Amino acid sequence: MTEKKTVRLKIPLPEDEKVPAPDFSRRARETTTKKKLSPLEALQNARPSRPKKKEKSVPLPEIQADEEIPEEVAISTPHIRHFGYVRVLGLALVLAYHFYPNLLPGGFIGVDVFFVFSGYLITALALEEYRRHQSFNLKKFAERRFFRIFPTVAFAMLLILPLTLFGTADVRYQLRQQIFAGLGFITNFYESSTGQAYDTAFAPHIWVHLWSLALEVQFYLVWGLLIWLIVRQFKKASKGFSFFLASLLFLASAIAMFVGAFSTKNVSSLYYSPIFHIFPFFLGAAMAALAGVSSNKFIRRMANRLTLSRIRISAGISALLLIILAFILHFDWLGTYLVGFFFAALFALALIFFLRLLHEKTENEEPRVIKFFADISYGIYIFHWPLLLVFVNLRLSHGLSVILTFVLATGLSALMYYGIDPILRGKRKIAFSQKLLFAGVVLLSLIPSGMAIANSSDSTVLSQQLISGGYTQTSQQLYLSEKFVETGTLGKNILVIGDSVTVGVTTDKQGYDNIANVIPAAVTDAQGDKKISSDLKPDLDGYLPLLPKNCAIVIALGTNSISAKTDISILQSIIQKYASSHPIVLVTPGDISPDNVNDSYSNQIADWELSIKGNYKNVAIADWRGALQGHPEYVDSDGIHLSDRPQGREVWLNTLSEALKSLGVKLS
Repeated sequence: MTEKKTVRLKIPLPEDEKVPAPDFSRRARETTTKKKLSPLEALQNARPSRPKKKEKSVPLPEIQADEEIPEEVAISTPHIRHFGYVRVLGLALVLAYHFYPNLLPGGFIGVDVFFVFSGYLITALALEEYRRHQSFNLKKFAERRFFRIFPTVAFAMLLILPLTLFGTADVRYQLRQQIFAGLGFITNFYESSTGQAYDTAFAPHIWVHLWSLALEVQFYLVWGLLIWLIVRQFKKASKGFSFFLASLLFLASAIAMFVGAFSTKNVSSLYYSPIFHIFPFFLGAAMAALAGVSSNKFIRRMANRLTLSRIRISAGISALLLIILAFILHFDWLGTYLVGFFFAALFALALIFFLRLLHEKTENEEPRVIKFFADISYGIYIFHWPLLLVFVNLRLSHGLSVILTFVLATGLSALMYYGIDPILRGKRKIAFSQKLLFAGVVLLSLIPSGMAIANSSDSTVLSQQLISGGYTQTSQQLYLSEKFVETGTLGKNILVIGDSVTVGVTTDKQGYDNIANVIPAAVTDAQGDKKISSDLKPDLDGYLPLLPKNCAIVIALGTNSISAKTDISILQSIIQKYASSHPIVLVTPGDISPDNVNDSYSNQIADWELSIKGNYKNVAIADWRGALQGHPEYVDSDGIHLSDRPQGREVWLNTLSEALKSLGVKLS
């Protein structure tokens, strides 16, 4: 007969409290049950003397008298060292994308890093709970998730909603619906129903980022229930069946994302979907069924196969691949949905796996700064986006807005994690007077928060200006139509064709310059989403017969370009056709939004327009893009429009006026 192998429990204790591991062999148990010990036995069982102090409680597994200790029952704390790097990397990618999307256009995959990590951690802890207690308490699971998620969201809303009262209608756009969706964890469904793109620059919702939290909660509800059913039905085979089911659901969702990418033009509907975008969670869950949070045969075998240096290098390569992917991907690229999110999830899983091995082979903790930001990463994610939009809306420079956002989000998150959270969870006791003070502060903050919700706007400043501009142009057209009937001419000698940026300078608003006052000789045809490719030629064909044969033509288009090459070709043909008889002014499209890249279509058009400056006697360039550089205060928070910026309107009109004058065109 082979002798049974005895495995000792690994019980982590501080250096000054380390003692020999307990021996659970039959001989040891029989010895400890005797009332009297021989001198030799007493010497063998003696412990080193040390000062008496309160010992830390270390949980041990329940062991029957005649049972051998299984090899996988090496108890370790659920805290996995080095996992803080996953949280910090995911947070850094998201912050970089939201602060400077043109620098890291694919930083949105940081959310997918969190998804894989959440799937891993939740599944591993649930299976660990069953391993230790032979049960999984679904009610306590739901309570833990609720108290981890909801208080931070509520705290953020109570603090930030009052700030929106100092901004324009843009920060309160559909605010009421956003709040209800956020607190109900259905933001992903709400945002998808609006049809608004996730990466829109036009008055984005200040709570749109809660879509990821909603998707996470929906995963918890479904997967938590499935795990509960699995452990009840399969018991000791729970890990294996959890791995099988998670792998199956991962493949089903990933394939659905791949197929769905070919069948929709609104990629945001895929991004928000609990069907198409749920696969990162299940990928993490599948790995958790193998690796877990406590030492087991699989994780020890993998750790023994790899050297410590190789594990560290592999973890670093995984993180580097995620960063490279964040530089490559763009939100609206088809490839992002075909394979981009899939590879992001795989690289995140690899990082988690190698850090799990690193925990198995080392006892070193993460640096304090990593642990700090890992602890408060969830809070920073919740706070940063609404704070950034509020500060930008208050007309602070983008750089200052980023600094204030990061500092305040960090401070408030630390307050929530280290101060308020422990109180709400019952881990820290406070005096009754402090409870009253806390309740009073919450009640007082409800008043301005309620006022902000009551002032929720159903339209943005831009949409209001577009409507107003539409009314202005309609009135102008009626007047000109009457004049044409009476005199046979419109009485104007300048035709201005523009998009929603031009609409912003047509509205008659007290204290604001408009095109009718500065350039009285102009007739304006401006409309939101107007494009060179589809609208320029029809507009010229419709208006030029009604204007003098030598009237000036102003083309202020390019912001909405869908093909720079096509638009440049059209502009060249317009110049060749009309420049001999009409003065032509091209207004360079200006876009200083954070997500505008150097080779964007609008920038390509502006570059070409500037390249032909001086090449044609009858063509001038009004360089609005150049005038805009270094002056974010000229435009709205989206970095493009002029609906609420009197100084920007003045500069735009002056830039156009000077270009017209350079061609000898009279403004009135």
